[in-house]
Amino acid sequence: MALVALGLRVVIAGLFLVAAGSKLLSGQAHTEAWLHGYRFLPQRVVPAGARLLPEVEALVGAILLWGAFGTAGTVIAMAVLAGLTSAAGLALARGLQSDCGCFGRWSAPLSWRVVARNLALIVALAATIPMIPSTPGVAAWPAAPQTGVVLATSFALTFACWLAQARGRTPQLGDRSTTASR
Repeated sequence: MALVALGLRVVIAGLFLVAAGSKLLSGQAHTEAWLHGYRFLPQRVVPAGARLLPEVEALVGAILLWGAFGTAGTVIAMAVLAGLTSAAGLALARGLQSDCGCFGRWSAPLSWRVVARNLALIVALAATIPMIPSTPGVAAWPAAPQTGVVLATSFALTFACWLAQARGRTPQLGDRSTTASR
């Protein structure tokens, strides 16, 4: 059972890390646009939210990947996912149309399917909590090394995305000017 919990944790960590990376590669303007589309945050807070969200997702992904902070790490991941799911559900309940924003410019349209998927991920994380003590990870380490591993992983993802943008190697899926020039 511990291997199932480990598998769930790693898969959900991967989703958080891919979500963070895709938002970083898509750029802050894209993240701001979908945050505006949700009409969840006050307008003046949206630029800061767009800057912080990918970093928070990268940290949560690293926490789950490494199994850091035991139950607290899993609860943090559940809380972040619950906040994002609540914002999506509220936008849908208001009849707003936007992309889900989950994976930057590669996101699907916002739908109740996205909300259901996120709720299933929250339940899956909750199911792993009783197995955390027997699941491989760094939770047994002192807090400082756990924090160091999480921050290093998050920084590495952020730096890799920044470097890809600086070198002009960001994929431009769906950009007609890119496909038309081939």
